[in-house]
Amino acid sequence: MFKYTIKKAFEKEFPNKIWRIEVNYKNELLAIETRSESAPEAKVDILNFSGHQFYSIQETEKEWTLFAITPDYVLLKRTGQNSPMDPGLKCVPFNGSKAYTHPGIIPLEVRGNQVLVQQVGFHLSNSFSYFDVNSKELTISKEHLTPDNNHIITPEMNRGHSSTNQGDPVWKSKYDELEVSCFHKHKNGSYDLHIEVKKGVKTIYETAILEGLTKILLQPYFQINHRLFFLSENQRKLITYLL
Repeated sequence: MFKYTIKKAFEKEFPNKIWRIEVNYKNELLAIETRSESAPEAKVDILNFSGHQFYSIQETEKEWTLFAITPDYVLLKRTGQNSPMDPGLKCVPFNGSKAYTHPGIIPLEVRGNQVLVQQVGFHLSNSFSYFDVNSKELTISKEHLTPDNNHIITPEMNRGHSSTNQGDPVWKSKYDELEVSCFHKHKNGSYDLHIEVKKGVKTIYETAILEGLTKILLQPYFQINHRLFFLSENQRKLITYLL
């Protein structure tokens, strides 16, 4: 008889807290920004969806933060807010070539290698400014390009119930015919984070993902198709499961 189970795809621990995660769905890439309390400059690690890390950059200025990941570049932004430095976009290629910065623009959206930007001190009605990270050219267009869809699902939270939990928050999402519920269970003065998988009205799988938590996690996971991504309580570990 077939018994349903989920599979851990990878578990990756970082020396510092995860601040931001960006996804390139088409190329199955993750960009993970981490920062330490003693050295607030961003470090960005690039992983594929199998957890293999193949590139890493260490920033030297704390104002730069992760914006997006394209097929060939890590994109960092500096907004200029709360900083005397001008806004800008920094493009760091994966192939080891020299990074470059384009000042005076604020990145907004990504479509392939085209970045929709806001030019500081410049505005034309009914037009859009695009920066091409390959050619380094800034162009004006009347057409708004549809941004990349990274297929990220943020589960809905409600105070419903699962088969084993009532009253506490439950996060729910779906994949094909499967419904995922994520919730906390009290255990010996701490919490365990569980997921429950249903097909129709029947529970076909349940397991603890994280154990011994000191508090309820407010946003325990996000989903990309059949992949579930969990952050540990200390925000230093990323765990991925396959439905």
